[in-house]
Amino acid sequence: VQTSCGYGVPLLPTNNDAGKVDEQIKLEDRETMGHWASKQIEKKILREYQTKNNAYSLDGLPGLRVAIRDRGESVLWARFRSWIQRIGKQREAFFLGALFFFLGLMVSNIVPKFT
Repeated sequence: VQTSCGYGVPLLPTNNDAGKVDEQIKLEDRETMGHWASKQIEKKILREYQTKNNAYSLDGLPGLRVAIRDRGESVLWARFRSWIQRIGKQREAFFLGALFFFLGLMVSNIVPKFT
């Protein structure tokens, strides 16, 4: 997350004299995710990193297919499990909405009696 914002903008050198208009300003390259991944590939540990950190997202959704497979899990099973969890959350929302609807009906029938 720390490298996701503003890292597409090159660094400007801080030692340039503002009065020199003729001189071409040399831009410095930033360390980006591409640089990091290149180093991981050279060390041959990128696949291990992906397996550990990219098989599932922070909210539990399936991530990289290759990372799921490298963990010895079935991609189809991971997607199915995610789908079941999503349906379960929708069911909870449906029942909660129905509960509020019936509570609203009960309150609307009680309120006119007191007025």
